Amino acid sequence: MEEGVSDENRLAKLREEGGLGRFLRSLAGLDRQASKEAFSNLASKSLTANQTEFLNLILDHLSESGTIDPRRFYESPFTDIDDLGINGVFEPAEVKSIVSTLKILDQAAAA
Repeated sequence: MEEGVSDENRLAKLREEGGLGRFLRSLAGLDRQASKEAFSNLASKSLTANQTEFLNLILDHLSESGTIDPRRFYESPFTDIDDLGINGVFEPAEVKSIVSTLKILDQAAAA
């Protein structure tokens, strides 16, 4: 702050948005291998073609932007796979597992 790079308002806004970790991840994305490992419990199952495509879309999005809001699973391109989004592709327990994994990844970035 002394060098004029930032001020208290900008730092407060950064903290509100999840801190430096989330900011950096939003710029650099998440390593694809790390994303795959996070979802390895799901990927190790015998997935249908639609499930594989849906999971790959999640991995692509994480690699690009580092995070994804689960509400996006009810929008295109996810609804291009099934009109019901994630609920039309995965069982309720699997949906819960996917959302839980995303929360863990998001919390790790904020830490």
